[in-house]
Amino acid sequence: MPTTIIELGILIFIFIGLNVLALFLTSFKKMLRIISWIILIAGITFYSIRPFLVDLQTKSAIEKLDTHLERVFPEDHWEVTDSDDYRLTNEKKLFVIFENEPNVTYLYNINKQTVTQVDRWTKSEKSL
Repeated sequence: MPTTIIELGILIFIFIGLNVLALFLTSFKKMLRIISWIILIAGITFYSIRPFLVDLQTKSAIEKLDTHLERVFPEDHWEVTDSDDYRLTNEKKLFVIFENEPNVTYLYNINKQTVTQVDRWTKSEKSL
């Protein structure tokens, strides 16, 4: 969330900067204003759509992880959670808690080709 606020601040700074520049460069005034509005509208559109894209990416990663876990642990049951960060990345980090090990949390990285267990820890915050 703080990253998003910083990115939006930069977007607004660019918008204001181009409009101030348009005040001094009267020959390019119309072009600079059009460019600044295009940048602002594109940025607002991107930041409005991004949470939906991340949710779609997370659902896809959960499906891939479930398929992997069903193949590796066919008799077990588990709960999958995500980290609630709204970043578009090539890999997703998901947390898994198995029903037969409720005190252990496993961290998995999921990308386009692979599902990898990265870490595990107990409820006492100790990495195993």
